[in-house]
Amino acid sequence: MDIRGPKQRTAACLVGFAGLFGAAPALAASIFVNADITTSQTWTANNEYILTDRIYVTSGATLTIEAGVTVRGEPEDSPGAQNPGTLVITRGSKIRALGTRLKPIIFTDLDDDNIGANPGTSPYDNLANAQAVTGQWGGVILLGYGYVANNTLAGPNPARENQIEGLTATAEKGFYGGCSEFLAGPYGRNCDDSDSGTLNYVSIRYGGFNLSANNEINGLTLGGVGRETEIDYIDVFNNKDDSIEFFGGAVGVKHLISANSGDDGFDFDEGFRGQAQFVFTMQGTPGADKSDKGFEQDSGISPDGSQPYAIPTLYNSTVVGLGAQKNYTAHFTNTAMHWRDNGGGRHYNSVYLDFGGAAALIEGGSTNAQAALTSAERAVTPYAVDGTYQLGPAGGLQLEFQDNQFYCFGAPASDLVPTGKCSVSLVACGSTADCVGGGGDFCVDQAPTYGGDAGKIHYNNGAFTNPALNNNSRNAEAMPVRYRQGMVQAEATRSAVTQRLLVVEDEVDIAEFLRRVFSKEGFEVGVAHNGLSALEALRREPPDLVVLDWMLPELSGIEVLKEMRARPETRMVPVIL
Repeated sequence: MDIRGPKQRTAACLVGFAGLFGAAPALAASIFVNADITTSQTWTANNEYILTDRIYVTSGATLTIEAGVTVRGEPEDSPGAQNPGTLVITRGSKIRALGTRLKPIIFTDLDDDNIGANPGTSPYDNLANAQAVTGQWGGVILLGYGYVANNTLAGPNPARENQIEGLTATAEKGFYGGCSEFLAGPYGRNCDDSDSGTLNYVSIRYGGFNLSANNEINGLTLGGVGRETEIDYIDVFNNKDDSIEFFGGAVGVKHLISANSGDDGFDFDEGFRGQAQFVFTMQGTPGADKSDKGFEQDSGISPDGSQPYAIPTLYNSTVVGLGAQKNYTAHFTNTAMHWRDNGGGRHYNSVYLDFGGAAALIEGGSTNAQAALTSAERAVTPYAVDGTYQLGPAGGLQLEFQDNQFYCFGAPASDLVPTGKCSVSLVACGSTADCVGGGGDFCVDQAPTYGGDAGKIHYNNGAFTNPALNNNSRNAEAMPVRYRQGMVQAEATRSAVTQRLLVVEDEVDIAEFLRRVFSKEGFEVGVAHNGLSALEALRREPPDLVVLDWMLPELSGIEVLKEMRARPETRMVPVIL
């Protein structure tokens, strides 16, 4: 590392959990990191660190980053140099990024000065201007020993390993998988139990780099990362590619924000089987790009049926699209969830709203929607705990979504989960054999209109027709609120009177973030930090809308909601839970 004198750069902020609090010291020495890290070291809060190239943590070293540290990535040296500042934690090494709510760790570009209490200078001081800044450096990459579904049709192979996308291959430093090495160690139990360290309260901004087509660095890339890794309170803002992409492994993650990604919010590949809870996605248009899918969910590579199958489980997501009622290019391809290449996955207790296209695409075969080794087959196959690759929770199907709310989609109700339609009789079909309209009546897939792969027939899993799944869909006219580019605007009364909104959230930073966003949109915003104070605020003056956290001190969000529905003055107040 090279220290090149003191330079005032403060650190932290913006769109995520991390962004509203904390600051680096007034005078932080800039330490230029220009060589791989091969022995354990600590980056301290009295410095800021500049990644001058792709920096690998190797040889079993642990990189500890103290709360409040700012890490900046340089762009590539020149067009085609393909060496943007990027931090890579290799297999067997660890990161301990120990941010806190008041002192998050910030990974960002060289110029971002919207840090802590500092509002920053243009373009970072204004959200509209900051959206133009993207792809300024690489990103953060963690690599582990977890199982990888790549050329493993016969079954999971602990020797299988792969080069992570977005990096030029350099020996095996960019490899993930290969868990036979992990099993040979003294702590080997399950390949998916490897430990890549800890990321707590980390904000990743303005990154993403395209090495080549379909070979990009994401904001946070997780390759074969195991369950012993702790990832909690992460936000990714304005990344040029996906905000977070998972390649195999089974890491669990909580409290994630994806804001304004240039591709998908979250992308699952190569047999990822982890769990996620409390996920928030707000789509947008960073630079010249625009967000694509809320979730893109693939499974195996070479072939699709490689094992283990990707079946992650997600709870409590809020996913906001580009807008159902706005005009933009490829409007109908803006889809909430896209399953393909034999990918599965289970989504529960979540809200999806304001997408230009369909709620879900479930890819089937080329002539039959329920062909073997397709996502459609995952949608009809029971999920079974096997104790090694799929650890639960038990029950349901390998692909399902249940107990979710869907608001304001561009696709008509009949195409929320598009499938085939007979060319003459116009009835739904999974193959031409289902079409009975006489000669020339063929099963024509409707999903390509919504961004589905051509040459496939997609499958409707009955998400909105099976009462047992308890998924509810409402159009724009039925909604109490409308999200437009992620900004909430009152629509219930369409009056000129200022709408009152109550945010009930025990995490002070999140509550303050929501207060700022809603206030900017013209709401009069009140805030309560526990269930009892929420009920008191509701008693004093019922609002027009309540944004209610599920887990609260004193009384839970569910208990507050029950009390609201029992009171005549708040019975009809709409709630986003």
